[in-house]
Amino acid sequence: MLSGFSGVWAAAATVAELHDDKQVLDNGFLPEVPAADGSAFRVVAPPYHFDEQPTTPRRAAPALGEHTEEILCEAGLDAQRITELKERGALG
Repeated sequence: MLSGFSGVWAAAATVAELHDDKQVLDNGFLPEVPAADGSAFRVVAPPYHFDEQPTTPRRAAPALGEHTEEILCEAGLDAQRITELKERGALG
């Protein structure tokens, strides 16, 4: 990626080194978020910040299909149609 860059550059740290770096952790760049099973894991914090708004994700991303029924209901499908789609294997 930087092969055409005429300045001096080098990797500052490996991913493993960043994962345990005190400054990275103290600055909140790798916050812990709760997983569905009650454990916690680290994620990369967003590179932006809006005044008075938290930057740390409050929960993990939804599981595959976690909100499918809710979204289909909002799209106008009724319970019977959603059941039909499930039975046909169209929904996970």
